[in-house]
Amino acid sequence: MPVVPYRSDLFQHCEEIQDFLVDCQERAIRDRRIKIASFSLAVEPLDPIALLPWLAKVLAIHFYYEYPTQQRAVVAWGSAVEHQGAGAHRFQQVRQFIKSQLRDIVRHRSSQWQPLEPRFFCRFTFFEQSAGAFPAASVFLPRFQLTQQQARFSLGFNLPITPQGNLDAILLEIQSCLRRLETCRTLLSATPQPLVPTAAACSAIEQSLQPLGSKHYLTAFRNSVTQVLTQIQQQRMRKVVLAQTLDVQTPAKFWLPASLANLRQCYPDCYIFSTSNGQGQTFLGASPERLISITRQQLFTDALAGSAPRGQTARQDTAIAQRLRHSRKERYEHQVVVDFIAQRLRQLGLQPHHSSVPSLLKLSNIQHLHTPIQAQLSAEHHPLKILEVLHPTPAVAGFPSEVACRLIQQHESFERSLYAAPLGWVDANGDSEFIVGIRSALINQNQARLYAGAGIVAGSNPDKEVAEIQLKLQALLKALAVE
Repeated sequence: MPVVPYRSDLFQHCEEIQDFLVDCQERAIRDRRIKIASFSLAVEPLDPIALLPWLAKVLAIHFYYEYPTQQRAVVAWGSAVEHQGAGAHRFQQVRQFIKSQLRDIVRHRSSQWQPLEPRFFCRFTFFEQSAGAFPAASVFLPRFQLTQQQARFSLGFNLPITPQGNLDAILLEIQSCLRRLETCRTLLSATPQPLVPTAAACSAIEQSLQPLGSKHYLTAFRNSVTQVLTQIQQQRMRKVVLAQTLDVQTPAKFWLPASLANLRQCYPDCYIFSTSNGQGQTFLGASPERLISITRQQLFTDALAGSAPRGQTARQDTAIAQRLRHSRKERYEHQVVVDFIAQRLRQLGLQPHHSSVPSLLKLSNIQHLHTPIQAQLSAEHHPLKILEVLHPTPAVAGFPSEVACRLIQQHESFERSLYAAPLGWVDANGDSEFIVGIRSALINQNQARLYAGAGIVAGSNPDKEVAEIQLKLQALLKALAVE
């Protein structure tokens, strides 16, 4: 893949790109429909987080996620096409929208460039009704997409071409985007540590930790746990996941790039993510849970449930891990998730494979029982159909799902919105990756709402569940930074 030398000459291949745009416009004229010109260029390395301050200023819709240990990252912004949906058929609505748009995408096939498959970025709320800052279902094909795959960086374009459109204006838009990347790179190199929060910022966040030490703050959550335990015994339910929020307001605005950089440093084995609605609200976090990942019709998913804190010493950490492995309560909670995922995949005609013994996923402040699950797909298994039958898993809702969700709405006094819901992308080939939006916060200027949840099963101890919630909230809050 050639690197375009856009510092001195923005378009060494300008003529080839212009010919491609002309071809797209001729197709638009012939079919009397808008076409989307899709192509990509190799670019010099750039931390995707460096783009976020500019995107916040222009209030552009964006979707960022990164898996640090695998050196995979993407930040997508702007909208070539988009769609919103709600109700019981929202996954199907998004699937049909993507299908309808694929026929109008024209991809560049030059042997000089390695094509980047167009990706549709999707967000779903936990419940099927729209809630707060985000609709129940939304999908957009970004105009621009910066992708990192280890040492390779690509900039993808999806540009609507109308029958009467001005192609010169489109070329200027491409040049402007490349210049923006160069500007962000220059600003990043000019500042020694642009993503590290100042001492004053850290002090403001530390002051916000005080509510977590209040004995009264989580009283309502403890009472809900106690009530749910009674309902589990009476209704013979297996599990309910209750969440709690922490609302924080600081004198200055939250600094998203620094917050994400902190999360990336603290949780390199998690999916670091951020998505905005283009109106000033941003949902971000560090999720350890992959809902589905599909590559060449091979499905990977994770059962992640059952947790314990990390030890302060290696010996203590090992002892805690051993207790987690042998805890009847934690193993039971984990097995509920494994059985649910395997059963739902079999309902789709798949043959899931997984180990009979869970492993441990160790994060900086917490460790989880973890069982990876795989299955081979056929062309008829669309990623969003699989997503529809898996969401919500018992890891974030409970089991049986319908009853658990009713109890969640009964006991939680806030909207979950994107919390514990699927966030991710699907491309033109059917490859996809979706995570679960946990360990997360909704940011709006100087206000933040943090979310954390705990699985309640028979035998759960309310005090231990409160401690788990506090642990998760505190870890997330400490990673946030202000300007």
